[in-house]
Order: sequence, then structure tokens, then C-alpha cells
Amino acid sequence: MLRASDWPLPAAFEFAYRQSEIVVFETNLEGMEAADFQMKLLERVQLSNGLTLQSVLSPEVYQQLVHYCASNQFPIAVLQRLKPSFAMISLALLEYQKLGVTQEGVDHYYLKRAHRDAKSVRFFETLEEQIDLLCSLGDGNEDAFVSYSLDEMESAAEAIHQILTHWRSGSRMELNALINEEMRTASPVIYQRMLADRNKKWMSSILEYFNTPAVEYVLVGAAHLVGEDGLLQQLEKRGFKVTQVQSKP
Repeated sequence: MLRASDWPLPAAFEFAYRQSEIVVFETNLEGMEAADFQMKLLERVQLSNGLTLQSVLSPEVYQQLVHYCASNQFPIAVLQRLKPSFAMISLALLEYQKLGVTQEGVDHYYLKRAHRDAKSVRFFETLEEQIDLLCSLGDGNEDAFVSYSLDEMESAAEAIHQILTHWRSGSRMELNALINEEMRTASPVIYQRMLADRNKKWMSSILEYFNTPAVEYVLVGAAHLVGEDGLLQQLEKRGFKVTQVQSKP
């Protein structure tokens, strides 16, 4: 998701897109909008066996959540039956909306473009894998996950501005410090599941692309690209030369 002010995208995106024959995404975002996926997701995000957020969180962390919801005029009752992971995702989306982060993101934009231009598309993960990821974040570490998420939302305005500024300029070190290192320090389990494990899995597919005659354009979240577990550094460790396309190639 982006802000209206983030468009148009840097010219490097379009330059890379025009050179490609196949576009590779994290998952099929259009499939997420389908009614059957939404039904599956709705079933999976609910707590079972009569559990509520109040019953799965410690009193201290639950009070943090109560305070956040009260401060933002959001009824906590709406969240009570949701798993902590999806409750936090829901609150984060509302926080982003307040900050004007309401526009479709790069991947959604280019997925539509690729279909319109009859380019081939591929996905690193299935929709089922996305459901599993979304619904299991924080499992076994619910308190830490909710506390970390609430802290992130408190500083969302400045963080989003900085992240998007460095994203536009392709500043790898700054993005790594802002997103990856902060996540790894605050919640190493989430970092491992969200980034490191998935990057390792995706790399096997990326390496295969170098043996094909086609040009693939890989579009994933910026956090997957940077840092010691990032896709770019993994390529460099394997002897590939990584060159940043300039905004005005």
C-alpha cells in the first residue's frame, strides 16, 4: 500500500517492467479478493473454543490493547474473537488509512498491468500459504507480538515517511536498519518467519530464473531485499553482481 503522493513510481520500476517477459510476485493478490478466499480467511482468523483476545493475552498486554483502542476511538469488542495476528493487522490497516496509505501497492499495480499486457505471471507462495502466515503470526508468543505491534503503530507516522523515502531512493542500508534490524531485535521469531525463512525458500526459484532465456521481473516487499538475509545480499554471496537501476535509466 502507498500514499497518493507516492505516485507516479520511480522510473526504474517501469524501465525494469518493460525489459521483462515474466513478472514474479509474492502471491496472487487478485486471488485474495475472491469470495472463496475471503470466506476461508474469515474462518481461519477467528479464535476457537470460546477463546477471546482477553483470555489469550496477559492482563498487562491486554490493557495496552484496551488503551490503544480507547485512544483511537475503536471498539475493542470488534476484535475480541480475532486471533492476535489478524487483530493487529486490522488495527495496522486502520492506522495506515489515517496516514493516507490507501493506494494500491506496486505489486497490485503491476499484476494488473501484466495481465493487461499479456505477460506471464508467477507467484512464490500460494494463497493457502498466505492464509497460514497471516493467521499464525505470533502463535505461542501472543503477548510479544501484540506488544511489538502496538509499539510499531505508535510511531507509524514517522516510520512510514522514512521507509517510503528510502524505498524511493533504493537505500539498502537505511531500509535494513528501519525495518529488518528493528524487527529482528524486537521480535526475532517474527523476523525469522516473515523474512528469513521465506527469502531462503524463494531464492531457489530465483536461482533457477538465471538459467532461463526469459527475463523475469521479481516484485517483492522491500524488507525481503535488504539485510544479511535479504535476497540481494544472498545473490551477492553467490557471486552475482547486483546493480541498482537508476531512476532515470
